[in-house]
Amino acid sequence: MSTLEKKRDEINRKRRISRSKINGKYAEYSAHYRRECLEKSKASQAAHRAIKSGKIARPNNCEKCKKKCKPDAHHESYKKEDWLNVIFLCRSCHRLRHVELNNQI
Repeated sequence: MSTLEKKRDEINRKRRISRSKINGKYAEYSAHYRRECLEKSKASQAAHRAIKSGKIARPNNCEKCKKKCKPDAHHESYKKEDWLNVIFLCRSCHRLRHVELNNQI
């Protein structure tokens, strides 16, 4: 095996290790989120399924600022009875809404 081939093999080996660490960290974070934020996760999945099936229609604009976009579904409550009770906000309004909610606590 030439020196160039050895270097390529070493680089590829390091990339595989790096990818597995990243994937492992992501899987660890995802598992933690599903465990710790179970209600949020279930509410999000329920809303996503309802949008995909057509039970909930996603508008083409933000409900707050009326900006034309593909808005995010925002839950005001994560109680089971409110899983499909969402408002559609653009990314910036959605972030602002979470900041408002965090400041109320």
